[in-house]
This record gives sequence, structure tokens and C-alpha cells, in this order.
Amino acid sequence: MIYTELTKKAMKISFNAHKDQVDKTSIPYVYHPFHLAEQMKDEYGCCVALLHDVVEDTDMTFEDLEKEGFPKEVIDALKLLTHDPVVPYMDYVRVIKNNSLARKVKLADLRHNSDLTRLDVIDDFAKIRQQKYLQAIELLEGNTFESSINFYPCLDIEKTTDFYINEIGLSLYQDQGTCRIFDTGYGYIGFCEYDDHILCNKTCISFNVASKEDVFKYYEKFKQKQIPGITEPKKHPKYEVYSFFMKDINGYTLEIQKLL
Repeated sequence: MIYTELTKKAMKISFNAHKDQVDKTSIPYVYHPFHLAEQMKDEYGCCVALLHDVVEDTDMTFEDLEKEGFPKEVIDALKLLTHDPVVPYMDYVRVIKNNSLARKVKLADLRHNSDLTRLDVIDDFAKIRQQKYLQAIELLEGNTFESSINFYPCLDIEKTTDFYINEIGLSLYQDQGTCRIFDTGYGYIGFCEYDDHILCNKTCISFNVASKEDVFKYYEKFKQKQIPGITEPKKHPKYEVYSFFMKDINGYTLEIQKLL
């Protein structure tokens, strides 16, 4: 942290904006942006760290911050750091990578948020959240591929698209005509239409969930939708997996699972 007229202004705005908020363990939330700011060694970095959640989590706007006299570099970084929930998380992180100011603040943010010692209870959701943050750190540091896509052949791309959007609940990430890519939340799955391709009936596409309770919730949901070939949830006799199976429109086996 360094102290200038601009960073002092950011400190006051951050405190007033977050003073009534608490984190997941009821600790005043304002300690989080102040913790990030303490790691910054330049004026703009301190300002962005202090203000990085102000627009996303309070009633303040970018226009309010512009009126306070924060420069374009700070506002641009804050816009990148403010996550629009309709944008897939990793796509949001990829854009941040191209702005050095936003990138260094986001890395500090991710490291703090992935610290499980901050929590009173470390459940499956906390572990999944931590893995997402660690993946984002790898992406920002350039030590990993941006994402992965598993492609499968299909005979009818329109019926396949309808099944995975309306029955399974995935979102369409990219449409390339006879090839469609769907966002699973932590990766992508693609289907390409072939008139004469022989489909492999031994293919199994697995989706991971956070708990055994979630496995059962999905089972009840898809059973009500009358998805063909659905089996009752149970522990695998050989592997540490609790899951159920069903069939997609192409005859592929789908598995909803919790790794034990």
C-alpha cells in the first residue's frame, strides 16, 4: 500500500461501500480489498485493489467513480474485474489476462479467495470453489491451456442441441453449423454431425457434482423429464464414485457423479 491523495480517496470509498458487509465467516468484508491493496506497490494498483468489488457488490457505478476523479486506467481495470454473471467465469478471466493492472489485482484476489484457512467450515462447495480459483490463477499466469473441449460425433445436430439445452440444461457456447459446442461450467463439450459416422455405444460422458445429495436431485429432475435409460443412484462396486446413468439422444451414456 502506498499513500497518495488518490489512494486515500479509494480507501474511504471502499470502507464506506463495504462497511456493512461481511464475508462467509462474518468477518467485515472490507478487510479483503484492504488486504489486496497492501500487496500493491503503485498508486493505480492500490486504487484498483481497494475498489475492485465496489461496483459489483454495492450501489456505486463506474460513473460515480469517474466523477470522483479516478483515471481511465483505473476505471478500465475495474470494468474488467467486475464480473457479469451471464459471462462464463473463465471467459471473464481470459479478458483480464490482457490488462496488466487488472491481472495483478485479480491474481491477489484469487489467492486470497482460495485460502481455505479463512473459512470456518470447509465443505465440498468450498473445495470446488477453490479449484475454480486455482484454475483461474493458472490461466492468468499462463501455465496451462485455456480450456479443453471433448468432441463427439452425432447423427442429428439439431436434436442433439435441443437435448443438451432443453433437457440437460447446458448453454450453447459456439455454433458452427453442423458442429456445436456447449458450456458445462468447468469445460466444454462439442458435437459434430456426420451422415455416415458409426457412433460408439461404449462412450460415457460424465458430469461431476458437489455432493451425493446433488446426484439425487439431478436423478429426480431427469427422471421427471423421462430421460431414457435412467438408473437409480448408487455407489460403484469397483470405484469410489456415487452416480446414476442415462442415455442421450445419440445413445451415448451420460453419468451424473460425485467422486467419493
